[in-house]
Amino acid sequence: MHDNHKSHRMGKHISHIEFAYNRLVHYTTSHSPFEIVYGFNPLHFCSLRTPQDMMSSDANARAKSIKELHVKVKSEIERKLEKYARNANKIRK
Repeated sequence: MHDNHKSHRMGKHISHIEFAYNRLVHYTTSHSPFEIVYGFNPLHFCSLRTPQDMMSSDANARAKSIKELHVKVKSEIERKLEKYARNANKIRK
């Protein structure tokens, strides 16, 4: 009975935990998952909008901006992977 109550309590908070995790800037990408997907980092849970609400009046400009962010993130990931490989190779020698 106690475990069920504990699970139910945790279940009530899971969306807030997920929101907090998705707002964190990740070391490898230097951006949060929200920023990578939507192009912005919401300040709080209530500021989330539906994808239709997030579309700017100039959808092409928004798409271009997000594509540029994806190129930047990809470059950052590749840079971090190279750094990890260099450090791993130093340890092996």
